[in-house]
Amino acid sequence: MNDNLKQRRMDAYYYGFEGTGCDPVDKILSAVACAGKAYHSTCGWLEETQPRDDHSGETPEDWIQNAAQEAANRIAELEAKLAEALEMALDECPFYWGEDGYKEQDRYKRLAQLEGEK
Repeated sequence: MNDNLKQRRMDAYYYGFEGTGCDPVDKILSAVACAGKAYHSTCGWLEETQPRDDHSGETPEDWIQNAAQEAANRIAELEAKLAEALEMALDECPFYWGEDGYKEQDRYKRLAQLEGEK
């Protein structure tokens, strides 16, 4: 477990969250909790204030948006690595076991099938 998960604020004034165990998601929840702790009403989330915890931006709205963007960037990075690994695997093994024995793969068709199974 990432040490950040243990230290993230997850409680605001009137609500709180349980950690998911997924750091990028928990950072988003923490940003919402920090915004709620900084201001009782969401109308204050557009006011400039010092960032809390490890959030970045000038307003609580920025903290939430930036945490979501970091999570989206991480997901895109992992998807790219997965696609690269799938392509490497298809290069290494051009055959697969089909219903009627080993078949040569149409690598692009097989890659599309594998991506659809995510």
